[in-house]
Amino acid sequence: MTLKNALNKFIENQPRVSLLHKDYSVFTPIAEAILNGYFEVREGNAPIKFVRPTKVEFYYHEEFVHPEDILKENISQELNQLYSDEPTMDKNLLIKDFIVYHRNRPKNLPIEHRPHKTSWEQEVPIALFHTPGILNNHQSGIDITFEHKITVNEKKVNVRASALIRGYYIYVNENDCIERRLLLNSGNKIQYADDRSSYLYDHLYGSSCLFEGISVQWKDGEQSALKTMNVAARTNVFQYEENEKWKQDNASKDDDYVVKKPLPQSQQTGTAIKYEPDIRELQFFNTEFYPSKTSNQ
Repeated sequence: MTLKNALNKFIENQPRVSLLHKDYSVFTPIAEAILNGYFEVREGNAPIKFVRPTKVEFYYHEEFVHPEDILKENISQELNQLYSDEPTMDKNLLIKDFIVYHRNRPKNLPIEHRPHKTSWEQEVPIALFHTPGILNNHQSGIDITFEHKITVNEKKVNVRASALIRGYYIYVNENDCIERRLLLNSGNKIQYADDRSSYLYDHLYGSSCLFEGISVQWKDGEQSALKTMNVAARTNVFQYEENEKWKQDNASKDDDYVVKKPLPQSQQTGTAIKYEPDIRELQFFNTEFYPSKTSNQ
């Protein structure tokens, strides 16, 4: 299946019921398409460069469209169900993933529809990417987005869905891998991959000359290219809890509805605060590049 077809099929099927049952295998077809394919990068007269993903992470966040619906949300209950051991969530509640960058926050709401009446000016609401496959650049790297609209209890909901390219390797031809970190050395076969997702900017278009021309295109690979795939929790993703500042009516403009949830005091060591990990297995990786990976690394 091509990546475009996989994204469109996900949107068409609206697998919300599966996600409410915490069944994340619904992302498998998209993961397989991404890990089978590659970016083809052309920069002026330079040799064609190929960027092949080796690890991908999924993000899925639902938010009401109308401010009056947002005001009625029970975020605490949504978070409790999301992180609980119970296999099923209440279908009347939205599915949250507050680490998502491309979403609305309190400052995007009109004053009269904020949890508390605050005086700062409203910022423009963040619109959906309406076409699957739009690249979203942010501080952690580059997402392939597949945002869309659904209806929950007859209310309009925006779905912020995306796949972050967490790991990748780069080559100019089959015998010339130019990436930096050796992750696999099996016999005579040497391949390189890099998990520094924010470096992908440089590899796709960071050092290009505007006047020499640049082209970045997605190419679907052969289905047989991906031999085995496994899953794990996402890297550096933590649980969230309600922000007490909103409850106490002393939130500032940049305060979100939620904050990262610290580990219990008994588990804190050193001076830096440690947070409760989000253990949902939303990371898919090509085991050829991570042969010893059995948990989130």
